[in-house]
Amino acid sequence: VDNYAKSGASTKSFRANGYWSSLLAAIRPGDFVGIQFGHNDMKSDDAARFAAPDGLFRSNVRQFVADVRALGGKPILLSPIVRGTFDDDGNLYEAQLDNGTRLSQYATAMRELSVELGTDFVDMNALTHDLLVELGKDESAKLFAASAGKSGDYTHPIPAGADAFARLFITNVKDRGLEVAALFT
Repeated sequence: VDNYAKSGASTKSFRANGYWSSLLAAIRPGDFVGIQFGHNDMKSDDAARFAAPDGLFRSNVRQFVADVRALGGKPILLSPIVRGTFDDDGNLYEAQLDNGTRLSQYATAMRELSVELGTDFVDMNALTHDLLVELGKDESAKLFAASAGKSGDYTHPIPAGADAFARLFITNVKDRGLEVAALFT
């Protein structure tokens, strides 16, 4: 597994900063490429990153899929993981930005694009949502950077969270018999 993720990158900035070109240069026929964005695309106050879920975001993802396929790669779309934010009553909730954008809109875009493009899809948004609800507020917090001293950071997983979320992915692709499951024993 090669990880090309970049902290703070959106679909827009990932391409603009040359990260996408680096990934494309490494693709070999038959390689699987997981494409997961959304958190940073929401940043409407940052013109270098913002990509509306029903506009530029979809266009960028379509191009990513086309680029991967042109090189013989196999794209897999993944919806963004949920943020581990709970209210005072212990209920997981989704914040809405001032511009009305919600992370779930990016999850919906990925789901719809997977159908439109005939691409495998793993709904990490739903999988992580269900896990966090099952764990509850206190146990869920142990999966995010906030538990490691980064106050209020319930977006970025720490190793325990990354491991839990990777296991969700692996279990899901195995249960569904997706081609990528053959890579996980």
